Amino acid sequence: MSIPIIRKLLKVTHKGVAKEKYIARVYLQNTVTLEDLAELVNESSTLSKGDFIAAMTECAYQVGILLGEGHAVDLGDLGRLYPTIDAKSCDTAKEVNPKSVKNIDVRFRPSKELRGKVKSKGTHLHTEEVFSASKNRKTMKIVEE
Repeated sequence: MSIPIIRKLLKVTHKGVAKEKYIARVYLQNTVTLEDLAELVNESSTLSKGDFIAAMTECAYQVGILLGEGHAVDLGDLGRLYPTIDAKSCDTAKEVNPKSVKNIDVRFRPSKELRGKVKSKGTHLHTEEVFSASKNRKTMKIVEE
């Protein structure tokens, strides 16, 4: 199956002129839980659900520690996790310190293989309806054309 998309109506301002534009966005399906993933792995390998969940839980714990110490973590065929920060710009080097950091986050860069698998699936239109540009999926409204 391919990736489902929906049409969204956005208000875009270009050179001071506001226009309405349509754009494709991914229609996210149900979230697959760790339990669901464990069941899939169990069905296609010799790993039990419990072993998989235990391994993933410990992996998440250790990855959290490593990222928190500034390490990038290579997850093989999945890709790579690495810590990032957002920081305010400063006029002098002395001003750059932990207080100049506004946010700490984690980024994921998929491997070439994973990216290729996802891209090869393509897309399909999930519905003919057009949705408002709300960021919250639960409050998206269907727009009348």
